[in-house]
Amino acid sequence: MSRDGKVALSALREDAFSVDLVSPSGRHINLHMRSLRFREVLELRRKIQWPRPPVSDLRRNSQTGQVERVFNEQDPTYIADMETANLKLLSYGLLRAVQGLDVPGETEEEQITHLAENLETWAFAQLVDAYNRANGFTPPAMEAAKEALTPFGVGSLPFSPVSSGENEIGGG
Repeated sequence: MSRDGKVALSALREDAFSVDLVSPSGRHINLHMRSLRFREVLELRRKIQWPRPPVSDLRRNSQTGQVERVFNEQDPTYIADMETANLKLLSYGLLRAVQGLDVPGETEEEQITHLAENLETWAFAQLVDAYNRANGFTPPAMEAAKEALTPFGVGSLPFSPVSSGENEIGGG
């Protein structure tokens, strides 16, 4: 803390940390991971083509008189497209956060495809858990975000950053 009582921004940076993955056979694999900066997360989010839920109805707002669209966030195609978009965002994040992992491919897109086709679920789940903790995507934080961010109506969260096990945060 500085003399004026403020905390330096540099105090909020974290170096890479060690992640110990344990395979189903008990083999330990040690990797290094880093937290992403806010700017990086925004950049990754912009790479994703986010689906929009289909319009299921039109209603006239009784207060403004405007005709408003009603979105169907329970549409199976929309839900599947959101899961795909969230997985792609998570894959981009993992690719940037995990250090020293040799993933074949010339571009990030090729590397993400390779991850999706070759990374086993046990390793994926453990990496996602570490990624979530490193980047603040804990269940309490996500519940707070779910309550605060409902642009398509109560209970919606159209831009969930992760989907993993019991920490699953749906896309709508």
